[in-house]
Amino acid sequence: MTNSKKRHAAENQNEKERVKVAKSRSTTTEIMNILKDDLHSMTTATLKGIPEYTVKDAMKVLNAMNEIQKKSALGYFASTVIINKDKREYFMNLDDDDERLWWLQTRFEASKKSKS
Repeated sequence: MTNSKKRHAAENQNEKERVKVAKSRSTTTEIMNILKDDLHSMTTATLKGIPEYTVKDAMKVLNAMNEIQKKSALGYFASTVIINKDKREYFMNLDDDDERLWWLQTRFEASKKSKS
């Protein structure tokens, strides 16, 4: 392999690495923004004196949401989210089931990206 071809191959490899790092940073930024927004909302809810909800309260809401099947990955993920008091409070204080579903799906997708 000539020096020119070796240099070109090395440049291609470097570019691939830069793209990989950029994608990783983008995913991390997305996750951090979701978490930052969640934290802000939870803090605001706490300061307003919104009543605390139990896991049982949240399970009733989840079970009533037809879009979430109990024996699905999203259903399992949702049940793990509501165990956390702050996330449960946030979930319960969303305006409606459509917003709750969107929030759970977004967090679910972000969690899958952070594991890969």
